[in-house]
Amino acid sequence: MIQPMAVQFAETMGWQRGTTWNEAKELISNPGKPDLNNMSQEEMDFFSSREFASGYETFLYQYGASTINSENKARYYSATGHIVSDEFTSPFFIFGGALNNL
Repeated sequence: MIQPMAVQFAETMGWQRGTTWNEAKELISNPGKPDLNNMSQEEMDFFSSREFASGYETFLYQYGASTINSENKARYYSATGHIVSDEFTSPFFIFGGALNNL
């Protein structure tokens, strides 16, 4: 139940899936601009009806963004034959952020 809502929240915050491997390559670790007007009614109801523990929205965002980012990596890497350890290249790890900026 959490993953679809997390993905939807991450999409609202600018993360996109690539439809081709070239497009997916450009979207890896690269969120777009947030569009809070694109939030679904279910998502707005969920956020407005609950009081979250500290950091819950951040967790939800990171979980959704990581899922979308993994899909983009899978699409690009499977098309090009790339093999990369996801743990080290994730934008949510300090080491991964440094690797992606090389």
